[in-house]
Formats: sequence, C-alpha cells, structure tokens
Amino acid sequence: IIFLWTRGYPLALQVMAQAVISGLDPRKDEDQKEIVTRLTEQVLRQSLLSKVDPAERDWYLTILSLLSVPRHFNLGTMQDLIEQFTPQLTRGNSLSYFGLPREINQTTEVLYWSASGAGFSVDAPVRPIFLLKLRIEQAEMYYGIHRFLAQTNWQWAADVSGADQVRYLREYLYHSISSEERATLTPF
Repeated sequence: IIFLWTRGYPLALQVMAQAVISGLDPRKDEDQKEIVTRLTEQVLRQSLLSKVDPAERDWYLTILSLLSVPRHFNLGTMQDLIEQFTPQLTRGNSLSYFGLPREINQTTEVLYWSASGAGFSVDAPVRPIFLLKLRIEQAEMYYGIHRFLAQTNWQWAADVSGADQVRYLREYLYHSISSEERATLTPF
C-alpha cells in the first residue's frame, strides 16, 4: 500500500512509513485523511512548494491537483479544466492561459512537455500524491474531472482517425476506468 500511494517517491515513502509506524492504517478512511494531510504538509508544502510564497501555496496545491488528473494536457484542456472545476482560478481571457505552464514551472519545476503524449504533464514522482490528495479530500471533484476528461477524449476520438484516434481512445479508457462508473464503458 505504501508503494502504491507514493509510487516510490523517496520523501513520500519516508512520510508514509512514519505514519504507518505511528499506528495509522491506510486501509481505514479516517486514517487516510491524516496520512494525506502529512503527505501534503511534508512532501508538497515543505519540499515541492518550499520556494513558493506561503500566501500562494494553496493556489499551487489547487492548480497542480487539478492538472495532475489528465496524464497529458494542452492549453485548451487546461483552460477547460480550470473554468469547469475551479472557476475561482479562471483567467481574464484565453491568451492569459498561455503563460500559465511557464508560471507554474518557474517556481515548482514539475511540468514538462511530453512529445509522445502531445501535451504537458505533471512530473511522475509527485503526480500520484496530488491525485491521492484530490481523491481523498475531494472525491466528487476527482471523479467529476475523470468523467469530463473521458467524455472529452471520446468526442475527440470520434473526430479523428489513425494514431490520434488511438491516443484519444487510450485516454478515454484511462479516465473511464478512473471514474465512478467503471462498468459503463461506451462501445466505440
């Protein structure tokens, strides 16, 4: 369970092991929240976001949690996610989203461009922690984002063919499996 939650990220492994040694059980709902609180504080706030102004850390936690749900995202998807699920972070116009990945990366260095995924990605060592945080603390939002992304990728797959269609179908399946309706995949 420790490895599944941390995906081998050394600091997260250490924090989680300490939590388990102290008597917390990641299989129990009430203990999961405490473990996520510890991971958030020690791994995300004190380590990953240590260079971020403390007044802005909540903004970074929110935006990186949101952007961790898609395995890859482009500027359009990023804008759609922000406006749909965190309207308080909506920017004034579409052009103002162009600089957002650079703005995030200047301080955190956790976004990278993936040519194979055709988009930005949150760095693999911390992405699972953001996903875990979102799933445990805001389950409705977590599943809602996956449903939204499954539907979006389904629509995109219907509009293209070839390698792009395969990529969109792969993302559709990933997000469908990660949503609440696991047994209700739409046949293509």
